[in-house]
Amino acid sequence: MTNRPSYIERKLTEGERVVYQAGLHWILLLTPFLLILLGGVSAPEKGETAWFLMGAGIILEICAGISYKNSAIALTNRRLLGKMGFPWKKRNP
Repeated sequence: MTNRPSYIERKLTEGERVVYQAGLHWILLLTPFLLILLGGVSAPEKGETAWFLMGAGIILEICAGISYKNSAIALTNRRLLGKMGFPWKKRNP
């Protein structure tokens, strides 16, 4: 496996350096988790609706997890760089 530079490192221009680097906040993962929890708690009495909530929560949790893992935000001495989102990626130059 090769050591490929990150998105931020590939976008740096000559003389540009990273001042601060960040990622998305973990709270992004909370809403899908709450859907899974709500569906699991109400499963015995709600039936299909609860299973739908759990399924939607699992799909959203997977998308949110991938987005959380693959996002990058960096402040350089010249500009703000960012890449975020799954499955629809948003990038700024």
